[in-house]
Amino acid sequence: MSLLIPNWTLSARCFGIGISSFVLRRTSDVFYTLGLLPGIYFDTVLSSLLVQFVALVAIKVCILPSRFDVAWRAFFLGSCLNLGLTLAVYTLEYQNIGMYCVALSIFHWSEYMMQSTFNPLTTTVESYMLYHSNAYVVAFLAALVEYAVEYYIWPSSKLPNLISNIGISMVIFGECLRKSAMWTAKSNFNHYVQFEKDEEHELVTHGVYALFRHPSYVGWFWWSIGTQLILFNPVCVVLYAIASWKFFNDRIYSEEMTLLKFFGTKYAEYQGRVGIGIPFISGFIVPIINSETTAADETSGSKKDE
Repeated sequence: MSLLIPNWTLSARCFGIGISSFVLRRTSDVFYTLGLLPGIYFDTVLSSLLVQFVALVAIKVCILPSRFDVAWRAFFLGSCLNLGLTLAVYTLEYQNIGMYCVALSIFHWSEYMMQSTFNPLTTTVESYMLYHSNAYVVAFLAALVEYAVEYYIWPSSKLPNLISNIGISMVIFGECLRKSAMWTAKSNFNHYVQFEKDEEHELVTHGVYALFRHPSYVGWFWWSIGTQLILFNPVCVVLYAIASWKFFNDRIYSEEMTLLKFFGTKYAEYQGRVGIGIPFISGFIVPIINSETTAADETSGSKKDE
């Protein structure tokens, strides 16, 4: 049956299954409060785990092996969203770490969804971006370690506060900006720098690209810093900002070299009109030489030679 639906649909269904126990719990909350389910209350960790286990077994049985890699990753991210929402809604002490789980799960799942929707032929399980570099994994682990250590030393610092709310706002802004960039670019977007121009590759300068030359990178930059503000991780906020800036500075520089190669003066003029959006990153800039000025200079030079 899984062969009859595209990968993005399969991913969406498995992601939804991953959230199922949270939905059941919230539904039971409403019915229990209204007195419609006397004596039945879906409110135990065991019942949640049971639902998740049954769902995973069902996916394993129903999905063909060739597509299971897509399915289980979507289910895993849905389960992470499930956990995050549960912590954020039902606890105060772990609300911040819950929102962090929500941010991560939505980010990674939507990366795959957008890519598989607009670029299905180049989409692989790597498009979930769960493991795109060793540095990303190290950064993720560093955030968890700092959170755990500081929670042990100073538990109250991890309660919801103004800083964590600012972080949530930054994450929402960054996520929306990045996905808007992917939506606007459609098939022109790719997770990896392209060094060979495809025949259908067009220069996108409208929508959010009229505001930033690299809106997907701008969104990811502020999103990554926002995740650490949510956790109130002062050390990782600084480290994430430095590491993200270095990564995007290098990436944008090399990418703009290829874009200038692909689109020439057209892209150079676009550079002159639109900034990047990440502080102190200018990209690879080639000065535009005005033809009239050049001609005048050549004439002047000729007269001097005479």
